Amino acid sequence: LYSEFESQTTIIYDDQYRVILPTLDIPGLKERYEGYQLVTEDIYSSSDVLMNKSQIREMLVKGRFLP
Repeated sequence: LYSEFESQTTIIYDDQYRVILPTLDIPGLKERYEGYQLVTEDIYSSSDVLMNKSQIREMLVKGRFLP
């Protein structure tokens, strides 16, 4: 989840993850992520892609929260 403000510094890490980079000047951080693409959406909400019951159960079993 990220806001319109955060979208200005959010990069696409891979097909599942986005990284919201801080606006603070941290030595080497911008260089570390300079090869990654910035997101194109202004905001992202989990309501955009909802999991069904089967997917939720699978995730909970995988995380060992359910037998």
